[in-house]
Amino acid sequence: MSSDNIEPLTGIPQERLDWHWGALAHDPVVCAAEQPGQPGFPCIQNTLFHAEHEDVLGRTWPLHDRRLFVAPPRLIAGDDRTITLETTDHGPVVLTCPAWCVGHPGAPGARIDISHESAETVLTLHTPEGDVDHLVVLFEQRPFVALSPGTGMFANVEINGMFHPAAPADLDALADGLVANAAELRATARRLAALVAEERPR
Repeated sequence: MSSDNIEPLTGIPQERLDWHWGALAHDPVVCAAEQPGQPGFPCIQNTLFHAEHEDVLGRTWPLHDRRLFVAPPRLIAGDDRTITLETTDHGPVVLTCPAWCVGHPGAPGARIDISHESAETVLTLHTPEGDVDHLVVLFEQRPFVALSPGTGMFANVEINGMFHPAAPADLDALADGLVANAAELRATARRLAALVAEERPR
């Protein structure tokens, strides 16, 4: 690592440095959102609880990119759910969309890139600062990729901005982890209540 990257961190409290190194290492509890114009200085805030991004030096930037993105038009299947997609390697490909498919954004490129996607299910946490979307789940099927035996069907789970393909067992394991996290939070709440009670004037 060059001295250019080390020098600005002189005098930073160790706790902030730990969050900074965690962001660079993609620790799942750290937001790690890239800072515009400042590569190597991602957001060091906790994933769930921050109203704006902040780097190790205290510089802040908006939580959401305010630029306008226009989604490409989606090709919607007809009543019989058949659709024709133009591919670069197999020409026009005719296929039947599952009932849950929300359409296809233009040409897929190669046939192997064809993917059916469902509407998203967004899991939200209610925090003191407002609601935070922390998990996004959708169904996806890639008919020309054997990801699941015979179907190419899986769930896509977005965590910290990255999608993770998941089989049913993977989703069950994730749910178990969330239940364990909830139990830990409830235990912490009880401990905090006890500490608050101890601090009250007698």
